[in-house]
Amino acid sequence: MGAFRVVFGGICFLLSSYFTDIVNGTAKPLTCNFESADSRLCQWQQMSADDFNWTPQSGQTVSSNTGPQYGDHTYGSSSGYYLYIEASNVDPNANARIISPVIDPLDSTCAMTFYYNMYGQHIGSLHVYVVVASDQSESEIWSIAGTKGSSWIGQTLIFNVTYKFQVIIEAVRGSGYAGDIAIDDISFSNTCEKFENGSLRIVKHQQSSYTNQGRIDVYINGNWRSICNRNFDLETDGIVACIQLGYRKADSSPTEYLVFDDQDPIIDNIQCFGNETSLLDCGNDGVGVINTICGATTVVNLKCSDIIDRCEDIGNDAFPCDNIHCVPSGEKCDFANNCGDNSDEERSICEMYPGRNSFQTDFGEWANVVTNGIDWSRTYGQSSIVGPSADHNDQTTGYFLLLDASSNVGKKAQLCYERKFEANSIDCSVRFYYYRNIATAGEISLILRTTSPSDLWTISSTFASYSQWGYKDISINASESFHVCFEAVIPTTGNGYLGLDDLSLTPGCIIASDECELTGPIFTCDDGLCIHYDYICDHIHHCFDASDENATLCEDHVGYCTFENGFCDWKQSVEDDLEWIMNSGGTPSQGTGPSVDHTLENQFGSYAYLETSYTNDGDYADFVSPWLYYSDSCDLRLYFHMEGQDVEHLEIGTSTRTSASPTFKTERFSRNFWRYTSLSAADNNVPINTEFQV
Repeated sequence: MGAFRVVFGGICFLLSSYFTDIVNGTAKPLTCNFESADSRLCQWQQMSADDFNWTPQSGQTVSSNTGPQYGDHTYGSSSGYYLYIEASNVDPNANARIISPVIDPLDSTCAMTFYYNMYGQHIGSLHVYVVVASDQSESEIWSIAGTKGSSWIGQTLIFNVTYKFQVIIEAVRGSGYAGDIAIDDISFSNTCEKFENGSLRIVKHQQSSYTNQGRIDVYINGNWRSICNRNFDLETDGIVACIQLGYRKADSSPTEYLVFDDQDPIIDNIQCFGNETSLLDCGNDGVGVINTICGATTVVNLKCSDIIDRCEDIGNDAFPCDNIHCVPSGEKCDFANNCGDNSDEERSICEMYPGRNSFQTDFGEWANVVTNGIDWSRTYGQSSIVGPSADHNDQTTGYFLLLDASSNVGKKAQLCYERKFEANSIDCSVRFYYYRNIATAGEISLILRTTSPSDLWTISSTFASYSQWGYKDISINASESFHVCFEAVIPTTGNGYLGLDDLSLTPGCIIASDECELTGPIFTCDDGLCIHYDYICDHIHHCFDASDENATLCEDHVGYCTFENGFCDWKQSVEDDLEWIMNSGGTPSQGTGPSVDHTLENQFGSYAYLETSYTNDGDYADFVSPWLYYSDSCDLRLYFHMEGQDVEHLEIGTSTRTSASPTFKTERFSRNFWRYTSLSAADNNVPINTEFQV
């Protein structure tokens, strides 16, 4: 494929279809000071196989008494940029990694120089690894830990290898928020690349800190020589030179930073079409054939910009952006503009990601689950008084989901994806952004809803930020079909806000058939979900819409009682010592009893309990069901709570008109949660077709 021209209003740009192929594969990584707004990380890439990302920053970090205190290393000013880890909202020992392009060294003296800043009482550690390009094996070559003062410190590492490799720089978070680690000004020695005839280099001005502008030299017959600028054209010759050096754009070098030579150029009259892979492939008058106007001051100077990513350095599955950058495939369709031109977020690409929703218009296929608690609400930054001022992309008009903890203390909210997924999905994960401004706002958990629901993730106990959103990519490996849900639990002392934004699952999560897969007696929820018939009226919402706990449905179940409206059909015994008491919230005695009920899971729900503060040892209270009768099967299902150092035991049994038979007795141990048990009338030797009580 050759070159082609695109014309707008008489302005002509010569473009090449070889952009991603002609980058010199043996070139060393470009010097990086993180100043370029087009590509802050230069040729380095954030790794996906870590816990969080490095962040470009100028000035001080958001945390006090940690990070660079006097600006970056390049300029020593608050306007200069560096790369750092923000330790405030991640777990201890969490790691952030960046990886270099592939390096093919000239010899074993290939070295890297960089500067680091490790200031703060909670500083973790900084590590450098060499990754063998052929098998991706890693080996650590350097590390340092603990606070090292507020100054920037230089470090040079000689790699001592002759094979192709990559470099990983890793920061590990310490024990607290004052653990921001920063790096700046990464460069590689000339022996980190193999020169061949036609290789190019940029010789920068001594008073300039920009390594992307200066004199262009060409390597010919073992020597570096300059190029005459006679007839040199920026839009063709300059583009070929800059692309060969690893950049997309070419411009004139600023006059004050022109670099001259101390000898005459070696090549003259460069004539490129724009699709050449090397400047020496372009037409010229021949090596050493120089026009008389060429001299030490008439040499090519360029300013190259917009660094080209090398997709092969990122991985075999790297995503090529429309602007010729590349990003790891895991960063595609994650609601972040990783490419810079949003091509990684194109609708045609991302529509295969199930559950993808930014909540800009509605909830889509995500739904609030009836929990007798609260619902997530859609809002945006400008309408939020104390919550986040913007969505995770820092858009004040961008929508997200929010819970106000201060007005919903002791309550719970659950958000679920309405569609079911197949078991054993390959490369299936759920990706989301979350928010919590203070730790007392409560917890957010990711739940895998199966026949035995399980937590996949819970927000870190240390995560709290008024301005930052957290991000997670959680893998799912399920042996049965499943639903994905987010659950928020607000404590009784709750205060603050919880948020969710930009949810999606990856294409490896396969949506299951809507047909019920269960066998045996089933119950179909009002929302279409099917569950085992035994699950109805068991005081758990197996249906997203809670239709399995509908009052009309459950009133036919004899003895069904949530205690929200009294004792129902259950009676106090007249032959015992104490009485069961209706209560909500905590009990009057400290260190014993529940703080919330089981039904509503908050301090407003009711339950029956036994107050033992002013009683004698051995006193007891009986609670008796209505008379029951069964001809097939009959099970008692209940939740009980026993906590306290003086707790005794709970005994459950049955009695007929003529006899009594205790069958269940708890041990003497204390647990601060509601426990479930089920007792069968048949197992208690209650004869069929016989009246009995529990």
